[in-house]
Amino acid sequence: MTLLQNPFAWRYWPKNAIYTPLASAVMLYGFLRRGKTFYCTAANPKLIMGGLAEDSKFEVYKNIPSKYLPTTVFIPKAANWEFVIETFEQNNLVFPVYVKPDIGEGGSGVEKIYAFDGLKEYYQNHHINFIIQNCIPYSMEFGVMVHDANGRIEINSLTERAHFQLIGDGKHSISELIYLNKTYRLRSKKILKASGEDGSRILNADEVFRPFSLGNWSYGATFIDRREWITEELRAIFQTVNDEIGMIHVGRYDILTPSFEALQRGQFQIVEINGIKAEVIHVFDPKFNFFTAYFDIFRHWQKIFKICKRNVIDGAKPTEFAVAKSHMQAHFRNRKVDYPVRNLGSH
Repeated sequence: MTLLQNPFAWRYWPKNAIYTPLASAVMLYGFLRRGKTFYCTAANPKLIMGGLAEDSKFEVYKNIPSKYLPTTVFIPKAANWEFVIETFEQNNLVFPVYVKPDIGEGGSGVEKIYAFDGLKEYYQNHHINFIIQNCIPYSMEFGVMVHDANGRIEINSLTERAHFQLIGDGKHSISELIYLNKTYRLRSKKILKASGEDGSRILNADEVFRPFSLGNWSYGATFIDRREWITEELRAIFQTVNDEIGMIHVGRYDILTPSFEALQRGQFQIVEINGIKAEVIHVFDPKFNFFTAYFDIFRHWQKIFKICKRNVIDGAKPTEFAVAKSHMQAHFRNRKVDYPVRNLGSH
């Protein structure tokens, strides 16, 4: 309905409507120019599908230096509830925690959990491999897109992810305040569901309503282009971090930091790192129209293909079509169905 209601507000279109033309062009280029439909997967040889689909978050987390990562544990699909409790306590996890699927995107399945009852409910309702992380005690979130197309790490997208919040006026309900804000209006159903509110409550004057801290577009985050804040010092910091991780030629670091000044000093923690599926999210800043946004998106993909060409010369192999097809089918299947519920009686 969003596309029909607001045909020119392209930022609110379904992702398939935005990216299907791009995906088609990427696949066609790989097939016609390189003889490999999934040629793009050679960009990050150490990630499944180059980070396009079905890549494990935890496999990347294992390579991140501890100072850049909150306490993070992996819960395998086959684990029983006792294992979850033991792992939680042995690793000094503290509520509230964030829980998320090991394989997933777009904020799907991500929840902030406040007690063992909530964790057990998540465990029961998500019969999958999942991750538990301590909350990061920082309030400012950025998406930092890096690439090494020119032989060293460069930052070609720096985006502040301003989290959803409302300020009450003592007159309007939560639903009304969301509707009055044009950047939240078209995401109201997802926001209300995630907040646990029905929208009828009236906020007091100056009351801050910030039910979650997720820098995800679907959950009401506003993306602000901050490329003017890119400095050589910041580039050098991500060069060092990326070298230590040793897995990423092109990808986006989603990070939390106390402030931009702290970020420039290297004080931040990593929420996650995405490979070639990662978007250059600065284009979702309202100052971009559809055409200027697509120009930056295609320019980013030019860098990805430059990296692929170099990696293939160095011996990297794009994912074979049959394998890639299987991964993509699993990817789209997982996006369309509910997570399987765990049978606790079997544990």
